[in-house]
Amino acid sequence: MPAKKSTKKEKKPVDKSLTTVGILGELRDFAPQIMQMAWVDIQKEYKGAIFNWLWAIARPLIYLLVYWFVLRFGLKANAMAGKDIDLFPWLVAGLVAWFFCSDVISAGMGSIKKYSYLVTKMKFPVVAIPIFVVLSNLFMHVVLLGICLVYFLMRGDTFDITWIQLPIYTLLMALFFMMWSIFSAPLEVISKDFKQLVKSIVRILFWVSGVIWNVRGTSMGWISDIAMFNPITFFVEGYRDALLYHQWIWERPKQLIVFLIIFVVMTLLAFRVYKRTRKEIADLL
Repeated sequence: MPAKKSTKKEKKPVDKSLTTVGILGELRDFAPQIMQMAWVDIQKEYKGAIFNWLWAIARPLIYLLVYWFVLRFGLKANAMAGKDIDLFPWLVAGLVAWFFCSDVISAGMGSIKKYSYLVTKMKFPVVAIPIFVVLSNLFMHVVLLGICLVYFLMRGDTFDITWIQLPIYTLLMALFFMMWSIFSAPLEVISKDFKQLVKSIVRILFWVSGVIWNVRGTSMGWISDIAMFNPITFFVEGYRDALLYHQWIWERPKQLIVFLIIFVVMTLLAFRVYKRTRKEIADLL
């Protein structure tokens, strides 16, 4: 008698590299290479420039002075920062956070295209590319933050215990934008429209994130409530809380809870997008 055909469908083997555990395992296995590539990315960014590393400090300083001049003398907004707080240090604290956010939004999104040869010619995990690009920006941010702290000490501020939470905000900022980069980099490869959309949004984010205006000082409370849903506002105000207002991160529980929820959602979206697009990326580069 002829053998009966099995009615059970054969299960396709699961690609372990596309599971969350597999992705984290790849990052762990390639940790030394990731750190090395982060350093390479820094060197590549400033290679050929006459002033080399000085541009990492000069560019933010130029923007800072321009914003301060416009607000102080053009708009007469010296009291914007609040009672007993000068405008210039208020801008310094907020802009240090903003410079990292704005740089890494674009750099993280374009990371896979920038290092396409790692995908097409070398055996390097795609998910690690956005990670080391964020790390390279993080290194420069730490240098800028260090200069910021020196400035605060030179102007006569004494070390306050709330300053120790700056590494917490910095770590949260780095982790959030790592997830953003894992989410956005594959989409930038697939869709050119996505890149243009993000560029437009970044310009808007600068004006709505409370970088050069006081989110807490507005008379319309609903604006402050909406700003809570903007992670960049959370980081900008967090740096100011630590350096100027001397408030702890848990003293604003609503902002912290909202940020953590957004971070979890971004993480889930990042891994989902990466899993669904990883096999297509090499063909599109």
